[in-house]
Amino acid sequence: MLSRYLIEGVDWPEKEGLKNAEEFLKHFGDTDRRKRSEKLQTRLTGEYWADHIPKLKKTLTSETVARMESRSSRATALIWKAYPLTEDFALTNDEMRFTVAYATGQRLPHMPERCGCAHKADLTMEHTVNCSEKLTRHNMIQDRFVAFARQHGVHTKTNPRLLTQTKEQRLQPDVVFYPGTHAPLQTDVTVINPCAPYILKKSSRAHNWATKTRKAEKRLKYLAAAKAKGDDFKPLVFETHGKMAEEIKDLLNMLASNTTMDRGLAVSDMQLDLAVTLARGNALAARDTIGKAEKERDTQRAIHPRLVNNNNGKKRYVRKADIRN
Repeated sequence: MLSRYLIEGVDWPEKEGLKNAEEFLKHFGDTDRRKRSEKLQTRLTGEYWADHIPKLKKTLTSETVARMESRSSRATALIWKAYPLTEDFALTNDEMRFTVAYATGQRLPHMPERCGCAHKADLTMEHTVNCSEKLTRHNMIQDRFVAFARQHGVHTKTNPRLLTQTKEQRLQPDVVFYPGTHAPLQTDVTVINPCAPYILKKSSRAHNWATKTRKAEKRLKYLAAAKAKGDDFKPLVFETHGKMAEEIKDLLNMLASNTTMDRGLAVSDMQLDLAVTLARGNALAARDTIGKAEKERDTQRAIHPRLVNNNNGKKRYVRKADIRN
């Protein structure tokens, strides 16, 4: 039975005993060599997927491959472990609906084909979390870090991001942590979508180094100024599918180490909280993007005619197609 799963050209472990029943008994019946059969199924499965996955990827789009690989991190599964016992961990029906659709890459039934942005790009699930205003999602995550620090007795200095900030204000870190036991820690929160079309245009493998590239950009922007003050700096990079950079866990470990008596949260609880917050932010960004796209689609259909001035100074409603003509 096992012999039919053998693929020609693949170096299967213990393949000498998988040809037929007689060879199987002869090869694995040797009690002096019991290690031959130890974890055999695991080794066979590993070899099968090592050969099958590259072939499977060739049949999929670059966006699908990028999404699958981006969701291979443990942190991407945290959202499915959230127990809605408290308000902090409870997603609304709409938020959960979008989260499931985004994780699987399935379009929502009512979504327009084109985005309402200036580029009129294809409205894919990846585009929904990448096109709209993203400062709200950023500030939601930033606020959670500040709340964690407050609960663990760590002082902070925050710089909420606003659309009206000057260039000099944007050079300030998002949050500075003052743990007291060592140098202040400057941080910058950023959320990237490694599966975004503009990233995949560079290379089909660009999603693999998108986080490293963003970390390098943040260090170039903030590290020198932090060192000049005697502070440390860490970029806190999230991916929209849930992956978190190692610097985030380092920060959470630092906060957890400052737990006094019965105050404080475990690192796993804080990671889960951040995962839920990120999912909420994604759903909020997508709602804004899809809503604008629907409005633009209806305008194109002339469901909501535009109000224009006549030559005599009076106003009237006309179809958008009539304006073009």
